[in-house]
Amino acid sequence: MTTTDKTRIVAEGFIRLLVQEGKVREAFETYVDPRDYIQHDPLAEDGRDNAIRYIEGLLRDSPDFQAEVKRILVDGDLFAAHIHVKTNSEDIGTAVVDIFRVVNGKIV
Repeated sequence: MTTTDKTRIVAEGFIRLLVQEGKVREAFETYVDPRDYIQHDPLAEDGRDNAIRYIEGLLRDSPDFQAEVKRILVDGDLFAAHIHVKTNSEDIGTAVVDIFRVVNGKIV
């Protein structure tokens, strides 16, 4: 199995739990390294537990939040998730692209 194949398994599992099923904690605890997760969003702190708190807070504050996965791109140990997000049903939405790196089967 290639590195790209291994990364695709992590990417699809993580995005399925996080975006499609809304299981933030389970997604992060299953697929994200507890020690080496670096967050590049200036509003969030580094670390897996900080990311969980941040995203759970966003979802709690926006109960009508919607997210639709448009595509997942995988190349080697990197994957990008293109997601269309809306804070409520009236929102036209925003395109979001997050880029992740996978090391030893975990997102870092």
